[in-house]
Amino acid sequence: MNGIRKRLSAIGGIEPFPSVGGSKKVHVSKSRVDDHADPRDALSGVGLLLHRSKLGRYIYATGDNEAAARVSGVPVRRTKLFVYCLSGLLCSFAAVVYLYRNISATPGQGVDYLLLSFAATMVGGVFMYGGAGSVPGILVGVLSLASVTSVLTIAGIPPVIHKGVLGLIVLAVVLLQGKLSKT
Repeated sequence: MNGIRKRLSAIGGIEPFPSVGGSKKVHVSKSRVDDHADPRDALSGVGLLLHRSKLGRYIYATGDNEAAARVSGVPVRRTKLFVYCLSGLLCSFAAVVYLYRNISATPGQGVDYLLLSFAATMVGGVFMYGGAGSVPGILVGVLSLASVTSVLTIAGIPPVIHKGVLGLIVLAVVLLQGKLSKT
């Protein structure tokens, strides 16, 4: 109840559930760090899951070579089902956070983030064909692309061109990964 009260109060001073001693407004700023979960906790959890658990080894093995993982005794179908379900769950959390921050949404609103997230993971070292990648690598990819985007913005290049530059970066990384996989 208190979270709903704080959220509605922050939106526009609405007090939907008067407190017992009378109506009292609670001011909550959207920019406070305490109001949001720390992304480092989530990244640490994902890193521990992938690198220190049996499930993480199963995920890497299934992504690297599904047939070899199956022969090694990895429950491939169950692992893939878990990864897809986890992906859907995390997408739903991201959608809730997005709605929390923006108050509204339209069906095509997240399309702009698709190329950016794909490019960040590819630049961060996640192998397109599976079986390789790390959380610190993805963080490096995110920071690298944020730097590129900032430089383009500071240089006065129109935002439409940003997507083209990101596409060229992804193309270069994919071609490089293709050459590395052949060697």
